[in-house]
Amino acid sequence: MVTLDVGCGKHKRGDIGIDYNRNSVADMIADAEHLPFKDEAFTETMRTVVLEHSPNPLNFLMEQHRVLKQNGRIELVTDNAQCFRWSVLKFRGTRHEGYHTDHYMIFYPKNVARPMWLAGFSNVVTEYASKEKYKMGIPFALLVKVGLLRKECMYKRFRAIARKQEAKFRKPRVRQVLHFLPQVASSFSMLGAADPKARRKFAGPCTRGP
Repeated sequence: MVTLDVGCGKHKRGDIGIDYNRNSVADMIADAEHLPFKDEAFTETMRTVVLEHSPNPLNFLMEQHRVLKQNGRIELVTDNAQCFRWSVLKFRGTRHEGYHTDHYMIFYPKNVARPMWLAGFSNVVTEYASKEKYKMGIPFALLVKVGLLRKECMYKRFRAIARKQEAKFRKPRVRQVLHFLPQVASSFSMLGAADPKARRKFAGPCTRGP
């Protein structure tokens, strides 16, 4: 089992660590979107607070998919856009990108799960992690307790875990499903071609009758 830590910083986990910062403890200085490794070289890749540093998250995830072996595991941790901290900063006139000048964006869990599916991963699971422990969070915790706020706002980060599934077991992509929808709709239209009422029923409200 060989593990790659992408964006390891000063605390490397796994067998090989890469980072673009020369002051890190990385074994190799490299770009996460252009990894210097052959296909299917690792059984697991992990990254903590790295995705928000990428200008193109989909390319980033596709590159992780490339270097993972079949049934390999990916784990990433990133900032939670639902955290109250960002709402307070926005109220004070500071955006997330302004607070962290080296961040390109901030994510909701679904905004990470979708590109992971598009990159080819399966069995995507997201879970909240790293609760805020600042004194500023006490009033928000009370609002959560009485039901005025959702508990997700108390978590600074969330974790996403998925696997690289074998091609023969891979589920149809969203794009593939959408590609066949017009063909299915036209088939239903042909079924009711002889009967105007049936044609309107199957073809939908956008189809005019004779």
